[in-house]
Amino acid sequence: MLIKNIQLWEDDEYAKLITYILDNSKEFRFNKKRPAVIICPGRSISLNFR
Repeated sequence: MLIKNIQLWEDDEYAKLITYILDNSKEFRFNKKRPAVIICPGRSISLNFR
């Protein structure tokens, strides 16, 4: 399994994308496209407007 942490913004350590990608396997759908699931949890951000 390939796991990558991708930092989305330099100034926000919490804004990142974590990927979990299965390796190509002869036992399971060799060299075929696989379905993907994208989960985008939200977080409350407080903004001060003047």
